[in-house]
Amino acid sequence: MDPIRVKLANWGLYPWVDARVYSTPITRLAPLIKETSSLIARGLGRSYGDSSLNTVIWSSLNETQITEFNRETGVIRCGAGASLAHILNVTVPSGWFLPVTPG
Repeated sequence: MDPIRVKLANWGLYPWVDARVYSTPITRLAPLIKETSSLIARGLGRSYGDSSLNTVIWSSLNETQITEFNRETGVIRCGAGASLAHILNVTVPSGWFLPVTPG
């Protein structure tokens, strides 16, 4: 559970922060949450603001799996790091589209 130290920004490129980034599996995240009071989760970093920036970050980039998709109801269950493109690649062929998409 060793972090990497990096300088990060989101798409807006401001502000930049020096951060310790952990990529431990979500199933082993509880000890990290207990040992820090300032942990924030980060996805792909595509926000223009600073909503996913902090000095201690848990990266969800390895949590991309789609664990369930009900083609009848359109309900999908996926990891926190699943991109919208990945979700759409799975759902659109079955006639489903997300009700809201960015851009």
